[in-house]
Amino acid sequence: MLPEEMFQSFESEAISAASIAQVHKAVTHEGQEVAVKVQYIDLQDRFHGDIKTVDILLYLIGLMHEKFDFSWVLKDLAHTLESELDFENEGRNGEKCARDLKHLDYLYVPTIHWNKTSKRVLTAEWIDGIKISDLDGIKKMGLSIKDINHKLCKCFADQIFHSGFVHADPHPGNVYVRKSEQSGKAELVLLDHGLYDYLKPNQRKSLCQLYKAIVLKDEANMVKYSNELGVKEWYLFSCCLVQRMVYVPSRPYKFNFFDFSALKKLSVIGKKALMEEVMTLHDELNDIARSMPTAMHWIFR
Repeated sequence: MLPEEMFQSFESEAISAASIAQVHKAVTHEGQEVAVKVQYIDLQDRFHGDIKTVDILLYLIGLMHEKFDFSWVLKDLAHTLESELDFENEGRNGEKCARDLKHLDYLYVPTIHWNKTSKRVLTAEWIDGIKISDLDGIKKMGLSIKDINHKLCKCFADQIFHSGFVHADPHPGNVYVRKSEQSGKAELVLLDHGLYDYLKPNQRKSLCQLYKAIVLKDEANMVKYSNELGVKEWYLFSCCLVQRMVYVPSRPYKFNFFDFSALKKLSVIGKKALMEEVMTLHDELNDIARSMPTAMHWIFR
């Protein structure tokens, strides 16, 4: 069936495009505005060939440069990436997300039109809103950035620590903001539910306790809960987790790797010492990435 037959109107020019699909605006025969996400026609055919090609390239790079062997990353993530190509699965993910977060009255997930959805076409309720990164637009709507920040953190904290079902691609284009008709305050809209992963209950508990240990500067529990997550290099893991240097007495550091302005001001000798430190950190970071639960790769992302 042609789009012109399935919908009352269908805009042939895409309003947005990404790596696996493009989105068109349409109106159903019932008069509802919808977003129609259409997968690129040859993507499913190319996927397995592309994955195999990347796998071979990563293997060859690993042979030439042992420290840059990242073929294991592809093996861990290939299945998750493949599931993103199934738009029916994306629809189910969105509905599960809505159920998991239904207690948050400021979080909304667009309704799926299942009678117009298949594995390569997803039709969902049209959303009028702006990207969460559009600070000027948010201010023009009279909404509080502080309130939005709190709501965004609460939303993803609930996924990571409570349900374990985590949206793994929350870039600004997938998180919209609009003004609630009921409260007049900010409402968040989560879009694009193709990429999810699941943190097991024991992993969520250990991660929660690790965050607590970092805040309290409790070295013993940083070690304990990092180990429970499979990571021996607890200090660097903790720094990566909170994206800042963690101040603990037993681990004085030469450089603050998160202070980019300070790093730029280093002398020639300082920059040489920094490079030596980075080479050591590279191996440790690689070990951390290999050791931690696969689902946490998406959280770090």
